[in-house]
Amino acid sequence: MLRIMTCTDKKVTFLMKRKVVDKRYGSVSFLRDQMFDFDFRYYEPYNGNEPRSGLYVFKTADQDSREFPHTIERVRVYQGKIMQQIVIHYRNFPKEPKTIVKIKLHRD
Repeated sequence: MLRIMTCTDKKVTFLMKRKVVDKRYGSVSFLRDQMFDFDFRYYEPYNGNEPRSGLYVFKTADQDSREFPHTIERVRVYQGKIMQQIVIHYRNFPKEPKTIVKIKLHRD
């Protein structure tokens, strides 16, 4: 199960709780809860004198990724018997159309 713990205009923090069923005894036990963040980041491409990067291996201008300029406008959660889906609506510029990210968690 995936649960939203906090949501700002830049980041969503999730709690993931996995349920394990022992089929021999029909008992249910839970694994350790796991928290994770979802945010938007990108790498600045290297623009030196070397040839442009390839499809899979690329050189970046920075060692770490940069924050992508965006605003999260809405988060919706859909819960079903075999799948859970979280839909994040965001916009990177005020006049640009909304973009949607879907996070799906299927039952084991």
